[in-house]
Amino acid sequence: MTRLRRWSAVGLAGALLAAAAGVAHADPAPPTAQVVGGTPARQGDYPWMTRMKTGWGGCGGTLVSPDVVITAAHCYKFGGEGITAWIGNVNFAEGEQRKGVSKVNGKGEGAGDWSVVKLDKPYAAASYPVFPADGAHDAGPTFRAMGWGATKENGQTSKVLLQVDLPKVDDALCAANGNIQAEVCAGDYEKGGIDTCQGDSGGPLVKRDGDRWVFVGIVSRGVGCARPKNPGYYTRVSAFRDDIRKAIQQLGGQLPAGL
Repeated sequence: MTRLRRWSAVGLAGALLAAAAGVAHADPAPPTAQVVGGTPARQGDYPWMTRMKTGWGGCGGTLVSPDVVITAAHCYKFGGEGITAWIGNVNFAEGEQRKGVSKVNGKGEGAGDWSVVKLDKPYAAASYPVFPADGAHDAGPTFRAMGWGATKENGQTSKVLLQVDLPKVDDALCAANGNIQAEVCAGDYEKGGIDTCQGDSGGPLVKRDGDRWVFVGIVSRGVGCARPKNPGYYTRVSAFRDDIRKAIQQLGGQLPAGL
């Protein structure tokens, strides 16, 4: 049975890489693809990576402009008051803290699992994600994910930000359990072993394009973690560009470059 498993009631959520506008801080070190959580990220590689905390649990997020974070709608399925964001440090508790003052949610898992959160005051990151102009980057072949989630199914969450490369899974293999118009699948379909996991909901799935990261997906759902023939499902950002732009405008947030 498919179940949402990317949020964490005890830990933080992670993400995939978001896209950086302009030149990245540094070319991030490539992670190995051996365990669910990957390898430690270097300080400064992903200055927009965000940990989101609500009254009941935690999720990841992507700072897409100085006062706007994008995360997953299902992170607020059981309430979402008292949103706190930590930004800009591989040890999230040492990052800058902001409060979420308002939000707009998509329809939820499988049909628009995205949420836009407006922050109480801006955070000037060294770089921000680049929104895709269309679905061209959704084809992969390789994406990257990051987060503070569990390093194995039902395991402990990570104290430091971890990163992992994930191959694109063919849409035909994902269609039986997903909505390929609204979702992208990623992971090692045959072998498993690499994935996002509990505590990683809402974080970004990204693809490298020259000196920038393109914001391809949002960590949404899956069956367990890193199981063979059970890839992770990610909200397809290109499918919801217009909705996300309208939500940011509705909240009075700063629009990201390219959106």
